[in-house]
Amino acid sequence: MLINKPFSLNTNMYRPFGFLLLLLQQSILSSAQVSIKDLVFESLTYDIGTIFDDQTGVTARYSFTNKGKNPFISSAIDVSCGCTNPHITKDTVLPGESAQIFAEFNPKGFLGETSKWVYLRGNLTDAYQVELTFTANIKNQYTNNNKGEYYRGQYGYLLINRNSFTWGNQLNDAKFTDTLLITNDGYHDITIKKAQNKSGFFTFRDLPITISPDERKVMLVDVDLTKLDTVGPLGGMVKLYTDDRFIPNKELTYSINYVVDYSKLKKREVKKAPRIYMSTNAIEMGEMYSGTVRKKKLTITNNGKSNLKLQRIQSDCTCTLLNPRKIVLKPGESVHVEVKYDSLYKNGTQVKRIKIYSNDPINPLTTIFVYATVKSRG
Repeated sequence: MLINKPFSLNTNMYRPFGFLLLLLQQSILSSAQVSIKDLVFESLTYDIGTIFDDQTGVTARYSFTNKGKNPFISSAIDVSCGCTNPHITKDTVLPGESAQIFAEFNPKGFLGETSKWVYLRGNLTDAYQVELTFTANIKNQYTNNNKGEYYRGQYGYLLINRNSFTWGNQLNDAKFTDTLLITNDGYHDITIKKAQNKSGFFTFRDLPITISPDERKVMLVDVDLTKLDTVGPLGGMVKLYTDDRFIPNKELTYSINYVVDYSKLKKREVKKAPRIYMSTNAIEMGEMYSGTVRKKKLTITNNGKSNLKLQRIQSDCTCTLLNPRKIVLKPGESVHVEVKYDSLYKNGTQVKRIKIYSNDPINPLTTIFVYATVKSRG
């Protein structure tokens, strides 16, 4: 993961001073904001071109420069599909500095012209996020040169017009219906028997469905986000079980960014709301050998006037864990939390992020940075 550490601590002698300097630096940077116009991108779009559906290492690249007077601090990079894995070269981009965003795309399960989105968020004054897009023309080894030409049964006889549901940003009370267009390209009736879907917030309507040869039917998908008890990006896979002779099981991916809307809260409701406070947003694990496990503590406090709920904790690496013993804190209550870092198979400067989603309307997303310098033994 290509992320630059703000500074390097090379000796134990200056470690306490360096750690305090890091906290002061982050406090100063977090209070400054930049305009979306200050982030000058070479292009907001990227054309990957023609690729094959089994191709690896497919990456979209975006370069930008901070033309403003304040540092830009990236708080999140979200995507519209679980098929995309984004990275940024710098979490903090100082005035005059440049950075790159890499979006690694897995084309498996896609065919034809495809568009995906990448959302860059941070300390922007006049926008929620910067929207980036990339496109690709995806083929497989059996695809003929003529557009839309294929041999009958190549993808099974039951054809679906899409391989994924991409619902983007959705508010917590949203309810809507999406569709799939199903075509029977075979010679006999085909039945969609059931759907295997563990998400819990969307269902396929009117199953089982039978489609006659050369018939098309619209399959309805009901989405109810009031059934979710979490926030942030979600994604996964759903299977449709059919009696298609050649490819009976059809797999589709889904992705959504579940957002709680606090904009409608009245002033008195905001005053009575919970407030999350972290004793630190930077955990310095120091120098360690690969394979070493190190633990540090931080304190989470509710400085508000109603119960604080830690709705979701998400780490960008399984090597970094934070498991609070309590997820609901009363006003004035604190909980001491252990942050665990496992350096197995790591080498060099490491920066990991832990995101804490809460019901604090002022600061619903808090990010903790975990730093380490890992050396190999021998």
